[in-house]
Amino acid sequence: MTSKERFISYLKEKGIGQTAFETSAGLSRGQIAQKTGFSASTLEKIAAACTDLNLEWLITGEGGMLKGAPSPVPASSMEKGRPYYDVDFKCGFDELADDQTTVPACLISFPPYDREGVVWCNATGDSMSPEINPGDVIALQEVRDWQSYLTYGETYAIATTNGLRTIKKVRKGGTPSTLLLVPVNRAAADEQEIDKALVLRVFRVLAAIKKF
Repeated sequence: MTSKERFISYLKEKGIGQTAFETSAGLSRGQIAQKTGFSASTLEKIAAACTDLNLEWLITGEGGMLKGAPSPVPASSMEKGRPYYDVDFKCGFDELADDQTTVPACLISFPPYDREGVVWCNATGDSMSPEINPGDVIALQEVRDWQSYLTYGETYAIATTNGLRTIKKVRKGGTPSTLLLVPVNRAAADEQEIDKALVLRVFRVLAAIKKF
């Protein structure tokens, strides 16, 4: 069962129609029925509207459907959570995250993403606005087997062998050996097709939150 199928089952359990929920939560009409997965911004709207929904169950299928109301603001501490590096992804985050001697600025505890392999850093640029805005803090998890399977239409942070670091939606390229990187804000950036051979590392963007 996909996250969208799980969410539809939640709406049925609550007796809420999909169209009515989309309107009340500020989602576009028909967004829940689309075949693509939920974006980070959509998950934030769902979390805000459905305070009794267990987001870990929604995303991974683990645990029960319902839980206590989640905190709308991730808590930062040095006792629990996942590491936050106060650096921009475009400025070499991928190397920084591999340096075991680097101490994170703090830990961010946001229950849906308090799991092994998740790290937080800063986003820059406005090519993904309004989904991800400059200064947002983003949760990343590396996709180590991306060559075998990649969910097209989702948002990823990509590092290439020629030094490019970018956050874009990823779709099928014009050939089996390419990927199409698609911005949300078409006024700020163009689509870019790159060869898979140039891709060094791929991180899935799990969430984006405001610093202020």
